[in-house]
Amino acid sequence: MEKQLKGFGLFRRSHESAVDSAEVKQNENRIFQEVCQLVRAFREKHPSVGYAVRLERSAPLEPGPAPSRYSAWLIVSLSRNQTILESGPDTTEWPDARDEITRVRGKKLTVSDAYARLIEEDPAIRFVVDPETKQQIISGLGTQHLEVALAKLKNKFGVEITLENPRVPYRESIRKSCKAQGRHKKQTGGHGQFGDVWIQFEPIEGEGIEFAENVFGGSVPKNFFPAVEKGVRQAAEHGVLAGYPMVGMKATLLDGSYHPVDSSEMAFIMAAKLAYKAAIPEAGPVLLEPIGALKAHVPADNTGDIMGEVTKRRGRVLGMNPDDDGLQVVEAEVPVAEMQDFTTFLRQLTQGRGYFTFEFVRYETLPQMLENKVIEQAKALGNFADED
Repeated sequence: MEKQLKGFGLFRRSHESAVDSAEVKQNENRIFQEVCQLVRAFREKHPSVGYAVRLERSAPLEPGPAPSRYSAWLIVSLSRNQTILESGPDTTEWPDARDEITRVRGKKLTVSDAYARLIEEDPAIRFVVDPETKQQIISGLGTQHLEVALAKLKNKFGVEITLENPRVPYRESIRKSCKAQGRHKKQTGGHGQFGDVWIQFEPIEGEGIEFAENVFGGSVPKNFFPAVEKGVRQAAEHGVLAGYPMVGMKATLLDGSYHPVDSSEMAFIMAAKLAYKAAIPEAGPVLLEPIGALKAHVPADNTGDIMGEVTKRRGRVLGMNPDDDGLQVVEAEVPVAEMQDFTTFLRQLTQGRGYFTFEFVRYETLPQMLENKVIEQAKALGNFADED
């Protein structure tokens, strides 16, 4: 019995006969050779894909009247350890091999697997997953280096990816104090939900979120304080301007009310979120952008150009000192958003002799003229999609 794999011309052949060890061995060898011939023929047309073939029985080789079935298994693999197509004797319908490879590439052969293989061959490639933006970040020695890496991923490993610039992890904060009420009341038959809080929000130094309580008279029972704090912290994961995390804020629970039956932890979580959404738009919300420390090592002839470029990128030059390699080190602080193509610029300017380091330092208020652009980008990215 033969079943063709459409598009590949590869097949599985099953053989039924009375069990005889010599005949079994002979049939296995014949089927194996037939499949190998087809694989070799196909490989000439597709040299970038590696192949392996193995043969297995679908029934044990034991004396008896029952026939044995032999099936040739085809395994198409990208490497010795990575299988992307495997079909065997339990397959009732052979898939279209091209569709199967596309399907499995999207599920079993992950981009991370392909990156790992690429990095083995080219240690200059770096690959990390940004925990905040969830982007898979690939970096190399420059634009041309990345283009070569992408071509290798597609042609050698069968993985096609699209590049975009790394997203900037903006933050949001407030500039003034504001107090608001959050009242959550819901009646759906039986026990309802009730939570009522007054919370004061105010700016603080640093990048954390602080919570305090200043409640008198038991207007909000102490056992609900953690729920209020939880609601504030959950709400602060999304700012009101562009959906970026809120930082540098203190929330103080001042007052509220409760119901002896309908109040619950969830009700006070929702009440705290409502207070946050009511107060923050009135508390002078601002966008913050990350600032990094730049140290550019360049020949002395290029220092003026580097300083001018830093200024163009909204940076501040802090000073210049010689290094141990005979180069000049230009130290500056530059917004992370302005450093996207700095590697290419520096390499072209210094003809490959210059290099730089760049490390995050702090957050600063984003210039107001750039706020609308960042907000529109955030909307396009769906930053508000996870809000309650």
